[in-house]
Amino acid sequence: MTRSRHIFALAGILLGCLALPTASSATTLTYGDVPASARPVSGIASWTITGATDPTDVLRVLLERDGAYNESVPFATPTTLTYDTRGLTDGPHTFSVVWHGYDGNHVDRTWNITVDNTAPAAPVPSGPTQFTTDALTAILPFTRAAGETASVAEGKLCDRSGCRALGPLNLRRDAVPVSLDLGVTTVTVWLRDRAGNADPTHSATWTITRTLPAEPPAIAIDPGLRITSASVHRDRRTITVTGSLHVPHTNQVSVSVRARFGRRTRTVRTIAVTSGHDFRTQLVLPSARWRTATVVARVAGSGNYLTVEKRRQVRRPGLRVPKR
Repeated sequence: MTRSRHIFALAGILLGCLALPTASSATTLTYGDVPASARPVSGIASWTITGATDPTDVLRVLLERDGAYNESVPFATPTTLTYDTRGLTDGPHTFSVVWHGYDGNHVDRTWNITVDNTAPAAPVPSGPTQFTTDALTAILPFTRAAGETASVAEGKLCDRSGCRALGPLNLRRDAVPVSLDLGVTTVTVWLRDRAGNADPTHSATWTITRTLPAEPPAIAIDPGLRITSASVHRDRRTITVTGSLHVPHTNQVSVSVRARFGRRTRTVRTIAVTSGHDFRTQLVLPSARWRTATVVARVAGSGNYLTVEKRRQVRRPGLRVPKR
C-alpha cells in the first residue's frame, strides 16, 4: 500500500469513530424530594429524580449505600428510589444516587445522612407526680436521658371532661404546661425526636387534684364599744350604765354588774338596746351592802365584727377611802 493510501485509511477510521454514539459523563440528574442532610432520618428514606440534563444518556438508576450497590431500576420521569433505614444501625451513613449509561456507572450526587430509628427514653419527672393545687394551670418539669435530643413533647390529658391529646409542644425548656379542671387530672407525657421517633410506652405520668381556692379570711372590724359612764343612784343599789358603738352592726349590747356581798358574789345582767350609736340601761343590785362592783359591756362578734368586751370599776358612794 502506498503512503497516500495509508493516510486515507487512517482518516477513514478516525471519521468512523467520530460517527459512533458516545455517552457523556457530564449528564446530571435533577431532584424533587430528597432526605435533608441536616435532619436525622428514620423509616423509609426516598429520593425522587425528576429529570436529567440529557435523558438519552441515562439507562438505569440505583442507590449506593456505604459503598454497596442496590438493585437498579429503569430510568423514567419521575423515578423514586427508596431505602428502609430500619435495618441500619443508628448513626452516620453515606447514600449516593448512581446512574448507568452506555459507558458505565456514574455517581451523580452523595448525601451524608444520620439514621435514627430509636424512640426517646421516657421523661423523668423532676418534681412531685401527685399533688393538690387550687391554680388554674400547672407546669410539669422533667429531665431527659443523657444525650437525648428530643425536641417535641406529646401526650394525653384526662379529666372529668374525658381524655384528649396533649401537644405536640415544641420544647424550649424541659417542662409541659397544662390547664386544670376541677377534680383529678391525669397527664401522660412522652417525647418525639427530630427524626419523628416516639413511643407512648416510654412515658411519665402526673396526677393533679385541683380544688377551689380557700375563701380569704374576713377582716373583722372593731365595733368601737365604749362605756361612757357607770353611776350609782342614791339608793346605792341602782347603777346606770351608758355607752356607745362606732359601728351600729347590732342593736343589742349585753351589760352586767358584779358585786360581792359578804362571802357571796352576785351578778346582774340585762340587754341594752342601742339608739343609733348609743345605749343606756339600769341594773339593780339585790342589796346596798357592797363596796366595789365591776360593770361589763359586751358585744357579740359576727362574720364582719370582732367580739368586744369593756369593763369599768365602780365604788359604792359614802365609803371612806383609808389613808395610807
